[in-house]
Amino acid sequence: MARVTGPLFSLDASGTIASALNFTRNLAGGVARRVPRTRKPATAAQQAQRDRYRTAAALWASLSPEEKATYADAGRRAAITAFSAYMSAALSAPEALDTLNTEAGDPLATEDGNDIIID
Repeated sequence: MARVTGPLFSLDASGTIASALNFTRNLAGGVARRVPRTRKPATAAQQAQRDRYRTAAALWASLSPEEKATYADAGRRAAITAFSAYMSAALSAPEALDTLNTEAGDPLATEDGNDIIID
């Protein structure tokens, strides 16, 4: 839903109306544009990446606060959020998501014993 704080293009409007018109603001001021529609279906590689992201995000939600703190520490060193640090590690080795053992103490310890290390 669009949020308007005055007449359109005068003060501020942002958001999308009816999945058709998007209002945003940039350096030039208020901008209204049609929401882009893709005419091509997602490729198999795109769909696989979306599935990996969805899986990793679901696994993040299931982590304990202690496990999330590990990524918070790594994130502070890299100036990113804990979630971003986790997703970076998980998506850097996407094959690990297929064999992830979420019951081991380490959130990214795989069943074959290899650990995914956050740089």
